[in-house]
Amino acid sequence: MIWETDAVRPVFVAVLQDDDDPFGEPVKPAEPPKEEEKKKEKPGENKEGESTEEPVEIVPLRPMVDPDTVKVYLGDGSVVTGKLTMQEITVETEFGQLKIPVTKILSFTPGLDSLPKLNERVAEAIEALGSNDFKTRDAAQRELLAMGVPVRAELQRHTGGDNAERVKRVREVIAKLDEMADDFEAAPQQAWARGDTVVTDEFTVVGKIGPQEFTFESKYGTLGVALADIRSLQREVGGGPTEIRKSLAVEGQYLASMRYKESKIRLQAGDKVTISAGGKIVMTPWGSNSSTGPDGNTRYGNMSIDGQNFGGGTLLAKVGSGKVFKVGSNHSFTADKAGELQFAIAIHPSYGRGEYSFPGQYDLKIRVNRSGQ
Repeated sequence: MIWETDAVRPVFVAVLQDDDDPFGEPVKPAEPPKEEEKKKEKPGENKEGESTEEPVEIVPLRPMVDPDTVKVYLGDGSVVTGKLTMQEITVETEFGQLKIPVTKILSFTPGLDSLPKLNERVAEAIEALGSNDFKTRDAAQRELLAMGVPVRAELQRHTGGDNAERVKRVREVIAKLDEMADDFEAAPQQAWARGDTVVTDEFTVVGKIGPQEFTFESKYGTLGVALADIRSLQREVGGGPTEIRKSLAVEGQYLASMRYKESKIRLQAGDKVTISAGGKIVMTPWGSNSSTGPDGNTRYGNMSIDGQNFGGGTLLAKVGSGKVFKVGSNHSFTADKAGELQFAIAIHPSYGRGEYSFPGQYDLKIRVNRSGQ
């Protein structure tokens, strides 16, 4: 069996920016922060001020490989790399049989109908969600969550029915799986369909794959693998895009005039980035009942950076030491340079020198599609 890992090289960048105060004297908070509060550890740092956050794993683009080589991901978690000994596979569809040359296959994923043991486990767990026994229901819910995002499509087929408890729990599991999908930081996982899915360089087809057993020539000799033991087969074509997903909280302490929150995602030129953000920040200088979301508001002043004006509380970002830009509640862009993606909140420097705190945070969902170029 062959296992592979990819290295992570996070990049850290800090910025200091200042500006004149066009707003006069700010309102004083009721009580200044106490000394012991100032000495508390900051989120994501230890007592020495060092980062304790785990970096996001970024899978680097791979070089071109032997076009006949495939990777087979098995149900026990192991991976086999080798060359298929056959020249073609068949796919039975509702329109007849297709013969597909192995050299044209980019990937295939057996469906639940070809995975009898897994199919039985999924069916029994879904059935148990409607059990009269509380412990049985809870155990089934935990088992389905452990199966991960791929089971979502099968759960979606059971969102109706007469058993109200089962329907309720199915929907709860789907909601939690959606959260897991948003947090997944590498390529998204293939959903389990009923039929087998074959992806070629020209089309995708769903049906019944033949044969039921495959043989591979590997460095360990000839290996036989049953279709029922395969979770997916992938051809390494190299140079393709890699998707990265990450959830990130940008707390009110990350002010653009002082420092930026590092995402641990290093972009490459040409990467396509999509960011959505929610949450709120309390704008303490204007009173404890004043708050704003990621789009900011000019009623809380403006901040001038890189020749641009941003309303107070606006969520900002930059790539490496590049120009600052507005993210707000939604933003998509294509990176024009390499560098780490960083975030901060626009607050006029006169309010961000330690006299005021800005409770709250913005919750970000980040998706990066690598350019592959």
